[in-house]
Parts: sequence; structure tokens; C-alpha cells
Amino acid sequence: MPDGASVVATTRADKPALNVYFETAKSDVAADFADKAADLKAYATAHPDTRISVSGFNDPTGDAAANAELSKHRAQAVADALKALGIPDSVIDLNKPADSTDAGTSNAAARRVEVSFE
Repeated sequence: MPDGASVVATTRADKPALNVYFETAKSDVAADFADKAADLKAYATAHPDTRISVSGFNDPTGDAAANAELSKHRAQAVADALKALGIPDSVIDLNKPADSTDAGTSNAAARRVEVSFE
């Protein structure tokens, strides 16, 4: 699990996906986002009607309302980074996860945005 702001390329349901991690109380996307998102962008280009889910999570420390707002800002920052890569806004869905963080997840792992194809 990376510390601080970083991007981890992964797969979900045999499709490219990303976990984007953030510094405490920050919503800045890591500088290597474009490089790590290359497979996701290629898949989106090859499948232009496929929707992309962007879900923001937060660690459990601090004020719940402030954390919810920070999760929203992080998800929007990732959506903006996807748009900067040329992925159309029309296929990006900002989704609020049912649970903000799984029990037993470290604070660093909880400060993330998950990007996957729906």
C-alpha cells in the first residue's frame, strides 16, 4: 500500500482500473496519473460507450461532514484528470460508495478514489 499521493493501476472484472491515493486532507492527484491511467484510457477509447465509475473514499478521522466533502473533491479531481486525458465527461459517473471505508483498512489506504468501468 503506497504512502501519500500515488496511483496504482489494477484490474476489476478483467478491465483496467485505478486506485488513486491522497495525502491527508488533500485532493491533489499524483503527478504520475496520466502514465498509470494509460491502459484505462486505451480501454475507454476502444469502448466509447462504456461508463466509468469514480468513487471517493476517506479515512475515518475527523469530522464526518468534512470527510464527505473531501471525498467528493477527490472524486471530482480524478474525474477532471480523466477529462484532461481526453475521456469525455459524458461517460464519467461520480458515485458515492455505500461505505466510506472497510473495517480494518489503514488510514492511508482509505484516502482513495476508485476508478473502474461499470
